[in-house]
Amino acid sequence: MTSASLINSMPFGRMFIQDNFEIEGQPTSTLNAGRPKIESGYFKTMRIPLLAGREFTSQDTAAALKVAIISERIVREYFPGGPDEALGRRVRLGDHGEWLTVVGVVADIRQRGLDQPVTPMIYVPFQQERDDPFLLRFVAFVARTPTPGSVLEGIRAEIRRVAPDLPIQSTVTMDEAVAASVAQPRFRTLLVGLFAMTATLIATCGLYGLMAYAVTQRRREIGVRMALGADRGDVLRLVLTRALRIVVAGLIVGLVGAVGVTRVLQRFLFGVTPTDPIAFTIVTLLLMAVGLMAAWLPARRASRIDPWAALRAE
Repeated sequence: MTSASLINSMPFGRMFIQDNFEIEGQPTSTLNAGRPKIESGYFKTMRIPLLAGREFTSQDTAAALKVAIISERIVREYFPGGPDEALGRRVRLGDHGEWLTVVGVVADIRQRGLDQPVTPMIYVPFQQERDDPFLLRFVAFVARTPTPGSVLEGIRAEIRRVAPDLPIQSTVTMDEAVAASVAQPRFRTLLVGLFAMTATLIATCGLYGLMAYAVTQRRREIGVRMALGADRGDVLRLVLTRALRIVVAGLIVGLVGAVGVTRVLQRFLFGVTPTDPIAFTIVTLLLMAVGLMAAWLPARRASRIDPWAALRAE
């Protein structure tokens, strides 16, 4: 075990307390902030970067100056000068809380889940909150180790030895917590992917049938052109050029509609923007290839027919 600490809320957990807050000398905040209680070493254990100031230490006791560490989201909202500007300022949680001096700024986290927006956070040390029984009903022990799965039972045994009457709700690795957090978004993504594949298959079949019918309807024209000296290459270029115009027009209309639809689906996305350029590029190239292939196959077949047979059939 390389490091360990305590917090009164699990990562991605429901037991997460929020409250309104006030910054001395600033207008009343319209945001609510999470108010986790942590032990020294928490940010190191969870690998949350410290952007300015210091972490909590054993010197931050109940008799010492009341301190807090704020997240980057609060800095962006109220301190245009950056993290260093926030150091030494005072914040207050709730309407009647004590003033806390900011001693550090840390990076943002997604406490409620990877698919949830960033929540402002105001961390306070456990040592200065020991007299608050409501906020200490739940305590999570976090530890960093190269082999987390192999030490879980040892941690549980040590807790039972030190505090046999203390109930242990659960023990999970960070990988398991992350997997549980993204389980629903991943399932929705799978469903959307299956529907997208089905829609692409249907569109491909429909596009091929439409282009094949269009080429069949032009058999007489193709026969005339070939009778007047056009070779197979000329016929293929003619059909593919017209097909390309139709496909491009359809893609333009489809892309405009897709941008509007993805705005509605934005809350289901994580890690990509609603107008992700890579996704749009792949889909555009795929549909263009499908359209050209749908035109090329019947055009290739039509270019091999006997022009006189085509004229007689018409």
